[in-house]
Amino acid sequence: MKSLFRAIFVTIIFSSLGLLLADQTASAQDKFYNYYDRGLNYMEKGDWNRAIEELRAAISIEFEDKKNKRTYGTRFIEYYPHRELGIALLNAGDTENAKKELDLSIAYDKTKRAQEYLGKLTGSNLILADYQTRKETEEKKTKAQEELINIELKKKEQEKAVLDEMQRGLEIQKKEQERKKLEKEKQLAEEMKRLEEDKKTKTSEEQKKKLLEDEKRLKAEKEKVDREKEILAQQKAEQDKALVSQQIILEAQQRQLEEEKEKLNREKRMLSEKRSTPNVSGLFAGALTYDPSKVTQVGSRLSIAVLPFTTKGQAANGGESVTEKMITQLVNMRRFRVIERGAIDQVIKEQNFGMSDMADEQAAVKVGKIAGADAIVLGSVNVETGFAKVSARLIDTETSETIVARDEKSDLTSTAMVEGLVEKVAVNIYNDLPLVEGFVVSVEAGLIYLDIGTLVGVRKGSKCVAYREGDPIKHPVTKEVLGKRVTKLCELVVIEVQEKLAVSKIVGKAEGDLKVGDRVVVK
Repeated sequence: MKSLFRAIFVTIIFSSLGLLLADQTASAQDKFYNYYDRGLNYMEKGDWNRAIEELRAAISIEFEDKKNKRTYGTRFIEYYPHRELGIALLNAGDTENAKKELDLSIAYDKTKRAQEYLGKLTGSNLILADYQTRKETEEKKTKAQEELINIELKKKEQEKAVLDEMQRGLEIQKKEQERKKLEKEKQLAEEMKRLEEDKKTKTSEEQKKKLLEDEKRLKAEKEKVDREKEILAQQKAEQDKALVSQQIILEAQQRQLEEEKEKLNREKRMLSEKRSTPNVSGLFAGALTYDPSKVTQVGSRLSIAVLPFTTKGQAANGGESVTEKMITQLVNMRRFRVIERGAIDQVIKEQNFGMSDMADEQAAVKVGKIAGADAIVLGSVNVETGFAKVSARLIDTETSETIVARDEKSDLTSTAMVEGLVEKVAVNIYNDLPLVEGFVVSVEAGLIYLDIGTLVGVRKGSKCVAYREGDPIKHPVTKEVLGKRVTKLCELVVIEVQEKLAVSKIVGKAEGDLKVGDRVVVK
């Protein structure tokens, strides 16, 4: 009896341990239900773009919506990734794809939640109204910035009018000095002429005596006039010198005003261009060179962690906002799996790192690796008078090698301009890491050769997922082929790259044997 009890007890213990280990292993390997749970958590927080990425990762592994989906052992969950993805897309403003996902979910299992949201989508302009609200908010913000610029321009015009008035005053003062000089010289000449005429006409003794007195008086007056002339000349020289100095200052001020006006006008033009080509995510229209949703997804995309940006110059207090702006841009692109800022801050706190430690690449890589990131974004922002620069590097957490390095500069330093530079850097990183698909063409001595290379944007350090296609997935109602089942085999990292060929090796644990003809997709 004791032996039987002991056997039952041991069986229960080992079963429990087995379930626990299975749960830990599944979590470590990011199974479909891990992605699904994360997606639901992001939806609760209203972080729709992150939720979309996680739910798409779940769908890439387990496609069908199902009320009782087995995860492992005897554990079952309600699994409706298409329904939840549709709701997330609806809230993100993508009405077209939201409808497709909700329709597909209802085709698998007609749930009340899916029908309610499909009704909201088809029976109202909820998302259009939301988009319009966001658009109007952005336009108001841009309009407010333009109004501030117009106020500054008006001030500059008023300053220029004052300088022009001062310039006219100097010209009038100069002409008045010239007039006084001419009057003095004319008066002196007339007195001398009168004296000479008197000498010729006055001949009596009395007249001669009077003439001598007049000549003596005139001589004294002439000396006085000459002294006044010298004083005037000296004053004129000093005034001319002051006028020249004032003229130089005025001209310099006018040049500075013209430069400031030109900078303000350039910034106004850039705001006008941004205003004329907005989109829902706030990214530059037409700037992105590929669409992630058109490329096969197996599991999650490349996971990246954006670490706090370092600051220089006048940007000392702007690091936090620039970091948040970069995170927002990368999330909105739906190309990467961006790790939450809170998770990064928690790791930094646990490792007892400060802001100064984030400038140390090795410390930053350690933080990213602990947070589970494939790569980290290290960046800096520098703002000086008449100069702004935003730089960022994407660094592999396994190899510590820089994958992408980008920077953008401007001679405008407003907050709007710095945010624009962040957007450009984010777009450049996105475009430098295109999502491409290919095939395994050879497997030799631990090296895997792929038929993709630099011609399609693959570079050394690019990470890929190798997978095997299975049976087609058909729509349960229309029988349309929606895609194929995929089985993840392993992850690869490119170690050498040519124009049409990449040499890679397996990283981590392989979940299956690679064969020629298996497919790969850049992570």
